[in-house]
Amino acid sequence: MSDQKYNPLFDPKNQEVFNDYVVPKDLVNNPPIDPDEFNDEDQKFLKHILKLIEDKTIDLMTPSTLYNDKVYDELSPEGKTKVEFEAANLLAKIRQIKSLYDGGFERSYQLENLIRSVRLSKERIEEIRGDVFII
Repeated sequence: MSDQKYNPLFDPKNQEVFNDYVVPKDLVNNPPIDPDEFNDEDQKFLKHILKLIEDKTIDLMTPSTLYNDKVYDELSPEGKTKVEFEAANLLAKIRQIKSLYDGGFERSYQLENLIRSVRLSKERIEEIRGDVFII
């Protein structure tokens, strides 16, 4: 046996196949692009969120900036707790949306799914609690 350690995952007979293979950089760490456009509702929602972030109405590190204070202040303590929990989750998704959008992935499936998830979560919560979010 030679001085090299034996690697059961390395087969020297197949090594020539992999010598010239290089992974294209545009395939690595890029989310798949959606060839279709977002639906109109999601597109409007994305623009609305981005405008609120740009205007500094929403602070990406402060969940309370998502609250519609007039409605939030009238909630029961239990209702406030549930809204606070959901606001933290929504804001985490909004940070991911902003990151993907700024990274140039405006048409990715990942961004589309995050936008839809935030919009539907917001609508579900507001059916129960009222117009509690500004988004």
